[in-house]
Amino acid sequence: MRPSKGWVVCGIGCLLLGLWCMRPTAAEPIASSLPTKATVDRTAEDTPLRLPVRMVSYIPSGPAKYGKVFLKTSFVLDYRGGPVTLSADAEGTRHTHVDDQLTMRVTRPDGTTSEYQGEPAATWQPPLDLSKHFQIGINRVEVELRDLFGDCMWCTDLWLTGRAPKPAQLPLLLIEGQQPQFHWPSAEMFVAVNGPPSGSKVVFAGDVQGATSTWVAGEIWAKVTHADGSVETVSHDYTVAGGTPGTLAPVDVTSFFRPGTNIVEIRLSNSRGGVVASSPLWLALVPRG
Repeated sequence: MRPSKGWVVCGIGCLLLGLWCMRPTAAEPIASSLPTKATVDRTAEDTPLRLPVRMVSYIPSGPAKYGKVFLKTSFVLDYRGGPVTLSADAEGTRHTHVDDQLTMRVTRPDGTTSEYQGEPAATWQPPLDLSKHFQIGINRVEVELRDLFGDCMWCTDLWLTGRAPKPAQLPLLLIEGQQPQFHWPSAEMFVAVNGPPSGSKVVFAGDVQGATSTWVAGEIWAKVTHADGSVETVSHDYTVAGGTPGTLAPVDVTSFFRPGTNIVEIRLSNSRGGVVASSPLWLALVPRG
């Protein structure tokens, strides 16, 4: 259900918007790999693009109509060989999710076509190499996102990148900061990340130095799945008296991670209704001392 837009909610929304405007800026070196908050809907252009290409920008959750195509976009890709990885970032590290289905049709230089279609209402999709659908030269790519069940629609950023799928490295910006939204109250991300190097600890914080507190309008839930299949979960409700978001000092979460690949899932929600918003959320690396 959509949240109420009464005076109380609007007042909290204004407060969260103020907090959002005062947020710290993301670190420059990895900014290009982070989800954005604007929806892109391009029509086909004659100018060929080179990898990486962001096909679709993040679309927040919202109500949908049964069977409706809620986004169409197309572009021309000059493919020179190598991986063509579908990912939620330009680095080939973040999982993608489309509610409910992604279809990508490629018209290749020899005139033949190839189609990739995600599983209906699929769970999170690890970065996937789609190079078999392309031929060297000029390829025309058409993308459709469709709702299948008439409940809600949303998607992560959708990139095609020339980088092979790989785990992310620490430090890692999980969420760059969720803008206050009156959309369906949730925000999610999913990424594989290598464990911390010897001599370092992992700190959940609002900045890359591991020194700033975090805040979320509502609750945060996190799950870490290790290479052996074991799982750690944790949740925290940031809400304080009056329904405003409190803060959480930097937390040492090293014990949640093991050597090798760890799958990290983050979910923000507001079970009380209202807006969803947050500060930047980092997994920072801090020297042990």
